[in-house]
Amino acid sequence: MRNFSAMCVHANNLFHRDVRVFAGATVLVEGGGGGGSTAGVRYAYKRDSLSESARSVVVPLRHLVARTLAVRLEFDARWIMISEIQFDSGELCHHGDAVYRQTDKRLLHCA
Repeated sequence: MRNFSAMCVHANNLFHRDVRVFAGATVLVEGGGGGGSTAGVRYAYKRDSLSESARSVVVPLRHLVARTLAVRLEFDARWIMISEIQFDSGELCHHGDAVYRQTDKRLLHCA
């Protein structure tokens, strides 16, 4: 199990070619074999019609605890062009009845 705090998606915004950053993202915690998702986060991206440069979009995941995530991106144009997706997460450590996040020394950098 991991504690997910953010997802960083590097996406293009070449709107003159009908390519845009996604309109929204839904990140769901996959259920344990029951066929459904139990928790999740919804994120809406504000459309940029001025700059066509690629950018990193950070989606806060509010410390979702999961083994598996399902990510759904909503189109804002005919195409979505993604070059990379990173997750900021840490392993969970159990100490008695408490659960702690074991922090990773690497930081998620989205420039």
